[in-house]
Amino acid sequence: MERRSATAASLQDIILIFLVLMLLVGLPIVVWLDLRNLTEKALLRQASDLNSVVSSVRAYYASNVVGRVLASPGSTQVVHNYETIPGAIPIPATLSLELGRVISEQQQNISYRLCRIFRSRTGRRTRSTALKRTRSRRCVTIPAGN
Repeated sequence: MERRSATAASLQDIILIFLVLMLLVGLPIVVWLDLRNLTEKALLRQASDLNSVVSSVRAYYASNVVGRVLASPGSTQVVHNYETIPGAIPIPATLSLELGRVISEQQQNISYRLCRIFRSRTGRRTRSTALKRTRSRRCVTIPAGN
């Protein structure tokens, strides 16, 4: 009788060790599959967001630049108040700000920030000076969803 119980206990120990080893081998596989699924979802979401941004930029450009140039009665002007002048198109800064608004309207999770690049006192562009100043004063942030 003792022999049977010892054999049963030994068999239970072997089964327990086998199950623990299977779990240890299976855990990395489960983690890898989960990460693969998360990565795929994130990539699909980013691709969808980028598609929406590109579509928004194309639609804006078609209506506010190309459409206005084609409808121009004569020469085209590039001005900041282009909406009030027939055939005028926006300057790059105005275009950037308006694109930021268009993108923020289409995508709730994207915010748009336009910063001015400063020159150092010697007249050369310096990244550290530009970053210090742009963070403190000269940025326009268009929050997502506005």
